[in-house]
Amino acid sequence: GSPPPTLQETQELLVVGKDRGPTLLSRHGVPLAAAIAYGTASVVATLSNKALLSSWQFDCIFSLLLLQNALTALLLHLAAQTRYRQPLRLNFALDGESAFRLVAPVSVLSLLNVLCGMWALKLSSVPIYQTLKRMSPLPAMLLDALLRRKAFSLRIRVSVLTVCAGAFVAGCGDLDRNVLGYLLAAASCVLQALYLVLAARADDELALGAQGLLYYSSLLALPLLLAPAVLLGEASRLAAYDHWREPAFGATLALTLAIGASLQLLLFWCTLVTSAVTTLIVGNLKAVTTTLLGFWLFGRVRLQWFGLAGVLINTLGGIMYSVFKFRESNNSRAG
Repeated sequence: GSPPPTLQETQELLVVGKDRGPTLLSRHGVPLAAAIAYGTASVVATLSNKALLSSWQFDCIFSLLLLQNALTALLLHLAAQTRYRQPLRLNFALDGESAFRLVAPVSVLSLLNVLCGMWALKLSSVPIYQTLKRMSPLPAMLLDALLRRKAFSLRIRVSVLTVCAGAFVAGCGDLDRNVLGYLLAAASCVLQALYLVLAARADDELALGAQGLLYYSSLLALPLLLAPAVLLGEASRLAAYDHWREPAFGATLALTLAIGASLQLLLFWCTLVTSAVTTLIVGNLKAVTTTLLGFWLFGRVRLQWFGLAGVLINTLGGIMYSVFKFRESNNSRAG
């Protein structure tokens, strides 16, 4: 039979669906517009989160994610109710024990991934954070090799090792090194790979599709976020926060909420009207852009010369990985 799909191919199946039929997200999909929208939103999401968490010292992360997930669920619910042509098929009743057992771990892993990423971003500079997050293919490849016996070409392995080597060198040259931030960024990479595994399993058994899976995992996330927000006293901290009357803070918060709620939808749209490989390339271009802007927007990044060299090596590895994946994708289509 045919070889099992990789985790990146699994992401494409989740987004497009097994029958590659039309959905609301694909109906007016213009590939270039989708790629630009996803890339721009990704850059803005990282920079606005950094500004909110570090520059504005906003530490009510559970409340922030609670609002973002509520907005995501609301957007998908409204999309499902539209009567323009064919609505999204979100008529799945999440009332079975097996359904809850499959979707709940996806929601938990997604939340843990975002939480680890946000805390890592708060504790690290933007260039270092992007350097560490660029290692995401490594745990995905290890899981593919372990669970699916997937083999990878030499050039893919070399490019990923180049990414990891650059991240190590950059970390050694970081004068503001925060070990906890590094560990959280690495954990986020692992959680992202695990999320794809469980999301694919849930989709196989429930046939929800990417939008349905996001909808129900967002709903399930609400009580999971509300509980720690209450237990940690975020309501009183929000009431006592000093910057509510400042327009710049209000704009940053509104932008962060809007981008956070729509980013996954834009990722789905980009993958659906282009491909998973194109989305990967956009992600790497986004990482380069965010790294450059991070050097400029958030004050001096304290890197020794070899730390800067590590960032460059890491970026080169990411570009190599994108190019090699693009070529392999074209070769597989041609074959």
